[in-house]
Amino acid sequence: MPARLALIALLAGCTSGDAPADTAPGFEARDCGAILWDETFRSIDELECGLGPDGPVLCHWTLAFGTGTYTWDYSDISESGTVTCADNELTGASSGGTPRQGTVHRTTNRVTWEGVAYGEAE
Repeated sequence: MPARLALIALLAGCTSGDAPADTAPGFEARDCGAILWDETFRSIDELECGLGPDGPVLCHWTLAFGTGTYTWDYSDISESGTVTCADNELTGASSGGTPRQGTVHRTTNRVTWEGVAYGEAE
C-alpha cells in the first residue's frame, strides 16, 4: 500500500499544472543546436586544472561547439569530437571514440556535459 500512495503522489506532482521551464508561456521554441553551434561555455564552478607547486590548481573548464563538433578543455586535457543535439539531449564521441553525453537547458542557455554545469562564456 505505501508504494501505491507514493506512485499516486508522484503522478499528482506531474499533473500539478506547472509547465516545464522549456514550455512555459512566452518561451520561444528553437532547436537545441541553435543555442550551441559556434558558442563557448564555461564551467559554473572552478574545477581541478592540474598541479601547481602547492598542489591542485583550480580554473573554469571550457566547452566550445562548432556545427556538430565540440572542443572540451577540462583539467589539463583538451579533447575534441563530434556531437549531435536532439530533444535537448547531447550525444557525442571524442576523436578517440569515448562516448560523451549532456543536456541543453534552453531557457537558461546552460549546458550540462559529463555531469558538469556550464554557462555561456563572456
